[in-house]
Order: sequence, then structure tokens, then C-alpha cells
Amino acid sequence: MEKTSSLIAYHGTNFEFEKFDHKLLGVSCENPTTQMGFFFTDVVVGAWRWASTGSECGRAPDSPSIVVADLGGLKLKVITPKKFWHYLRKARGETIWRHLCKWKSSGYDGLRIKLEDEEWFCVFEASKINIVGRERTPLTKPQTVPMKDLPPPRMLFIPPMPKAVQAQG
Repeated sequence: MEKTSSLIAYHGTNFEFEKFDHKLLGVSCENPTTQMGFFFTDVVVGAWRWASTGSECGRAPDSPSIVVADLGGLKLKVITPKKFWHYLRKARGETIWRHLCKWKSSGYDGLRIKLEDEEWFCVFEASKINIVGRERTPLTKPQTVPMKDLPPPRMLFIPPMPKAVQAQG
């Protein structure tokens, strides 16, 4: 368990909104993990990558932007990248929801996944997210994937498994 005092994180999006809303979970992607909560990263370029990918595929109505949030004070359950990739690629919706209910009933506000050069955060409840700003112009140009190389929309937002996670086997 990790409880943060201040944690600035970034959410890449193609939708305009003033606050996060549970009714919109999973709108931009059909993977069941997107319905676990609201995803953030500690790397600005990572958030731009997510927002730009959705925009290039015509899956969202607005221009890419980044919501900046302070996730401080949240009790985050740390899970391994290997476990998270299992949820992304193999787990059924019922398994994901069973684990989600267990974490919530244990008092967790979200998940923390520590990757090689980036951290991801999944906040379960919209009311726990403190929006502190929005960035509309990329600070650095994100790497984009040519349309011909993109997977089908259901798998659109599933990044490749890092080599270190593959090695854990």
C-alpha cells in the first residue's frame, strides 16, 4: 500500500469535460480494464501518446489534450506490471470486477503500476480526482504509430509488454 502526499499525474484525452464522470468510463476503448477507473501517468509524453492515438483513429470528437491532476492523499494498491498486463490481455470482465471490489472494500482508492520508465495510476472514484489544469499543446511531440500498424480498436490502447515484464515470465 502507498498513500501519497502529493502526486501530479496526467490523463490524455480527446474529450472536453470539467470533471471526471463514471458514466463515461470505457467510452474511448472497449477493453474492460478501462472501466476499472480513470487512468493517469506520471509522464506527460505518455499521456500525449494515449490522447494522440485515439485522435488519429477517429475515436474521439475533440482535439487531444491532457488533464493535469493531483492524486495526492490517495491510498493506492501497488500491483506488478505482469499482473496488470494479465488484466489487459487475458482476464475476463468478471475477474477484473471481483478484484476491483476486493481492493475497494479494503479501502484502496486506486492502483499504482510501476513500469520501467513510467508509472500508471488507476483511480476508482471520480470524486477522488483533483483536477489542477489542462494542457492543449504538447510539450514535446509524442511518438505516434502509423495507422496501418495500429491493432484493431478493441486492442487500441494496449501497449506492448515491457521486456522486463516478459523476462519475469
